[in-house]
Parts: sequence; structure tokens; C-alpha cells
Amino acid sequence: MSRLRCCALSFASSFGLAALGAVLPCTLAHATGRAREPQVASAPRGSGTDSISISAVIARALGDARPPHLRNDEWLTVRRLYRGENTSAAVAPLWLDGGRLAPRATELAVLLDSVETIGLEPNDYAVADIAGALRSVTATRGGAATAEALARADLLLTSSFVALVDDLLTGRVDPRDVEPAWHIAPRAFDVGARIAAALDTVRGGRPLRDVLTGLRPDYGAYGALVRGLAHYRALESAGGWPRLPNGPVLRDGEAGPAVLVLRQRLAAEGYLSSAAGSDTLDAVLAGAVATFQLRHGLPVDSVIGPRTRAALNVPASRRVRQIEVNIERLRWLPPDPGERFVVVNIPSFVLYAFDGGRRVLNMRVVVGDELASRRTPVFADTMEYIEFGPYWNVPRSIAVNEILPAARRDRGYLARNNYQLLRGWGDNAPVVDPRSLSDAELFSTRYRVRQLPGPDNALGRVKFMFPNDY
Repeated sequence: MSRLRCCALSFASSFGLAALGAVLPCTLAHATGRAREPQVASAPRGSGTDSISISAVIARALGDARPPHLRNDEWLTVRRLYRGENTSAAVAPLWLDGGRLAPRATELAVLLDSVETIGLEPNDYAVADIAGALRSVTATRGGAATAEALARADLLLTSSFVALVDDLLTGRVDPRDVEPAWHIAPRAFDVGARIAAALDTVRGGRPLRDVLTGLRPDYGAYGALVRGLAHYRALESAGGWPRLPNGPVLRDGEAGPAVLVLRQRLAAEGYLSSAAGSDTLDAVLAGAVATFQLRHGLPVDSVIGPRTRAALNVPASRRVRQIEVNIERLRWLPPDPGERFVVVNIPSFVLYAFDGGRRVLNMRVVVGDELASRRTPVFADTMEYIEFGPYWNVPRSIAVNEILPAARRDRGYLARNNYQLLRGWGDNAPVVDPRSLSDAELFSTRYRVRQLPGPDNALGRVKFMFPNDY
């Protein structure tokens, strides 16, 4: 039987794009290999600057201090690139041809200036410094820029290219620094080698945009989020949507000024084709409310209660930030899980199963609440076997807070609800009659609670096993 990957994913919000699948980032490792002597591209007749600019670039790369927009590991990658490690093409300069800027230099500058479209921040890639460096090169009289200007431009472009590729592959931040419940280990691979290979491809003539596109997470959710980001940024720029005033619960058939605001609110986000209509919550408006609730993981009842009102009143600017966060989280996720895998979208309480790239199943699931002790961990693992008619070994926190208090009040509670009390945690632990124990003994860590197989078992009839620490 083939193994099946399973991921439990926590997104900043389940709004809008319910089927957020697992996507694949990679992790950080340093490039290694023996340095080679830089290969010098021939200069056009009369330029006289190419060999000088190459020497200047290498001198800056190997001698300058780390640029402030680079991490130490990224600066090490830059220096290794200029030493000629992990690359088969001519080493330096990387963005110049014949003592002049190559077209790929301008293309990179344009792409860096537009990374907001994929949830990144242009200022992270020194776009202002690059623009100034390019101006200093192109504004030189006669087109013959100084070696220093060419070296600065080449090094800035390479540094920002390395930072961008690193972020596309691994994300802008380490998830474990911001998500305590994140337990997906980053994938170890040679970032430096991937960056060098990307540079070789670009210098070989492939459009830079195509090269960078090939580094993005390759799940459909990524493209959907990028399109959603553009849509919600446009809504934010247009002023967002009106805030629904506080007031009583609104139900189908009710009328009043708040209903007119509700129409405007839903029309602004595209749930209604027009804000025109009466001040009555009619069938069309109720249907739009139901669609909104479905997309936000809310009970679908077309009723504007406290939770639905709160979701409606989240401003467009916050939705933009949530999408940006979710795009970043896609870059943290594990490698391609293969043809058959399962994803749990924790905030939506939904499991999705994929086969051959198609979603073939979805179902509601139970997850932990927001308390730190009960929060569902975010992790990925491989299913290894299936257990029919499983026991449920009740987690200690659930036993102490929910089951044992009932058993203390009524010693027959466990048996009536198909539970057993066992002394110890081994497979051969003996079953204990709870009536033989005092209250203090009942709650002792020596004992554990398990639920017997059957139709009422919390795990159901079949247990899909991917052994893990959680």
C-alpha cells in the first residue's frame, strides 16, 4: 500500500479560499564546493572597462561588509557566487555584458519593485539603492560607466537576487520564531546551489520572470491567494467597505437602515452584483449572507448574529494582511506530498483529500481550541498503517478536565459511555474498576482513560495512523 502524506495547517484566516492546500517551501543550507578562477567575458572594442569592472566587482564581493538587507548566510552565498562556486557560467560580473548593464539587470529591478504582488516587501531588496545604482550607470556620458559604478550595481543586483530567491524558497521568517505550535521541519537542501543554478539559467537567456515563477510554491492555493491579494488590495485602495453598525440580530424578512448597510457591505466585496435594493433582508440578500458565512467558516444560517457581524466588520486592510501572511505560510510548508495526500485546514474544521492532484474528498473534523494546552499542532507526517475498530487513548488534559470529573460524581459514568480506566500506559496495563478508587486515586497520573471500539468511539470506525509526537 502506498504511503499517504498528511498535513495539519493553520492559516491566519479561513476566509475566502476554503481549500488551502499544502505547499512546499525548502530550507536553508550553505553552498559548498571548490572555488574556481572567475571567467572573464570579452569586452566590446573600445569599452576598456570590462576587465576592470570584473576586478572591482570581485573585490567588493570578497572585501566589503555585508549589505544591511542581507542575512549572514545570504551574504556568504553572494561571496561564493563571485568565487565561482556552484555555477557553470562565467562568474563576474553577473548582470553586465561588455561593460554595460545586461537586459536581465533592468528586468530584475522591475521585478523587485513589484514583489508586493506576491506578498513580499520591495524595501527588503534594496530597490531604492538599485534604482540609484542603475541611474549612475546609465546616466554616464557616452555610456562608459566607471568600474566602481558598475561593480556597485552588479553587487547590489546579485545581493537582492539572492535575498529574493531565498525568500521564495524558504519564506521571509523562520516559522518557529512566530508560530509556537508550528512543528513542520524545514526541508534541508542547498539554497546556494539553487540560486547558482537559477543564475546560470538566466544568463543562458531564459526570462528572469519564468525562472522566479519556477521557484514559487506549486499548489493551486498559491495562485488563488496571489489573485486574492490583488483583489483585496484594490478593494482597500477603493476605500474598503462600510461597517455594519451594532444592533440587534438580523434575520430573513427583517427591515431597517442596517439592512441597507448590509447590502452595501456585501456588494463591495462582490457577494452581491449591486447594492441597490430595499431595506428588507430578502431571499437574495439572505443567500449572499449564507455564502459569506460559508467562506468564513461560520454557521450557515443567513442570520446576522455577533460572529457574522464581527466577520463582516473586519476591514479590507486586515484582509490584505491576512492574505500576505497566508502566502508566507505557504512558503513554510513541506515538500510536495506526492499524488495522494490529506490536508486539514484547522480554522475551517475541514479535511481535504487529494488524489492525482484532484480534490476527491472533504469532511468536517474536530480540532483543538485556542487554549495553548488544547491547540492543534501544525505538523506533517506520513501515514503508515490503518487501524480498524480503534481504541481512543484519551489525552490527559481531556480526561482530567472533562471525563474524570463526571466519573467522580458517578462511578458508573465510564462504563455507560464505553470508557475504561487502566493502571499504567503500556499495552498490557490492567483495567481498574473506578469504584475501587478514592477521588484522589481516580485523578492520579498512574491511571489513564481509554474508550473502547464501537460506533460511539471518538475516533470513529477507522484510524489512519501517522505516528508522531503530538
